[in-house]
Amino acid sequence: MSKIRTLGEQIRRARIEKGLTQKQLADLLGVKNNSISDWEKGKSKPHVDIIELLMGVLDIDANTLLGWSEPEQRKAEAEALAKQILARPKVKEILPDIARMNDKDLEFLADFIKRLNKEG
Repeated sequence: MSKIRTLGEQIRRARIEKGLTQKQLADLLGVKNNSISDWEKGKSKPHVDIIELLMGVLDIDANTLLGWSEPEQRKAEAEALAKQILARPKVKEILPDIARMNDKDLEFLADFIKRLNKEG
């Protein structure tokens, strides 16, 4: 499973893929030269207004920039969770019933499970 990348790591990776130096990216975004370094090192984060510019300049979507689109990571996490769930026969048995529940009942069930886990 791949490592989850931070925003700074995503910015660095995308910048390098575009063949840009930190200074070139800073110039394109109209920010101070050290801003890019600070973002990439995790010392600070770009202002919300800059995120849209970053996406355009680096030609990436918000999910990728924020590290939310690692398909192999999501797939591996989903498979691990499914395996964990399906390994429990009783859980596997009640899944169809849970799937048919309305939102109100699901919320009640979720709260009930949280309380059980705190007490157990």
